[in-house]
Amino acid sequence: MGNGRDTIHFLLGVATALAVSAANFAIGDERAAGGSAPVASRPLVVALVSPVGVSDAGLTIAKEAGLFERAGLRVELRPQPSDADVVAAVNAGRADVGLARAESFLMARGDGVPIVSFAAGLVESPVTFYALKSSEIHTPLDLVGKRIAYAPGAESAIVYEALLARFSIPRSRLTEVQAPPGAGVLLDGAADLAPLGEMDELALGRRGVRYTTLKPAEFGLHKLGTVYFASERVMGEDRDDLERFLKALIGGWGAAYDDGPASAARIAGDLGLEPAEVLTLMERQRPLLRPLAARFCEFERGQWRQTEAILVATQVLSEPIDLSAAVDFGPLREAYRRIGAHAPGQRFE
Repeated sequence: MGNGRDTIHFLLGVATALAVSAANFAIGDERAAGGSAPVASRPLVVALVSPVGVSDAGLTIAKEAGLFERAGLRVELRPQPSDADVVAAVNAGRADVGLARAESFLMARGDGVPIVSFAAGLVESPVTFYALKSSEIHTPLDLVGKRIAYAPGAESAIVYEALLARFSIPRSRLTEVQAPPGAGVLLDGAADLAPLGEMDELALGRRGVRYTTLKPAEFGLHKLGTVYFASERVMGEDRDDLERFLKALIGGWGAAYDDGPASAARIAGDLGLEPAEVLTLMERQRPLLRPLAARFCEFERGQWRQTEAILVATQVLSEPIDLSAAVDFGPLREAYRRIGAHAPGQRFE
């Protein structure tokens, strides 16, 4: 095979071929069926928070394998600095689709921004709390008397406060420490527990640090992670584009996981990581994408209600909003109807 670079190039080719092959069933060959799917002249712009990472692998594979073009779309990914910028881009018409955290979407909707969610990115929140193994923290009840790295206003703060409420733990029995993000807060001994991201976890692993995790979902706390949304205008005028977008995206996610090593090799170069590290992250995020019997991009009404209840309880939302107007299950239902997907269960309502 030559050198390592040749191997990576070979794997990239395999990843693309696998992506197209795996998505054939999902996208369908419209031309072979007698129809036509000319690629749209105007791009469908997707705004998402920079940098594009492992959690966006389905988008990346679908775009680079040409799955959007097969669906008759020309998709442009447009990274933004923050969730607020994503919402603003969709609201102003600079983007057709946005991908942001569920709480950012609900806060904007509660403020009167006319946006509607139509699919999930990460069905479960990726927030995970880490502690050194020596701390002997295994459940939320073990947090009493511990020092907790706390970032007011962050998603981790919302989940942390909701977790304390679920276990009836008074915040007065913990010490909250405001510290810079990153694994250093644990390694330096500034805190016993901290919310860390995937790159921080890799850093701990590289250093051989033994750690434990608290994953809220394992303790019954379920909050939507990220969601796709569009303006009410786009939902009404370009609904067919959204359905075709979802078909290709679902095909991209299927292809990404059909051959994880090849997909990891493709994504690794963009992230500056080793393929093995990307594969590890992909496998760890799989339950966030498809918990229980869910399919890619699929959420249900109960998940929205629990997410809303968490945000109201933590005073992120001042009051409940009209979820029937904020969430449209139609495009996702239609995308899977067209795909003829075989995953068990119907969870749309």
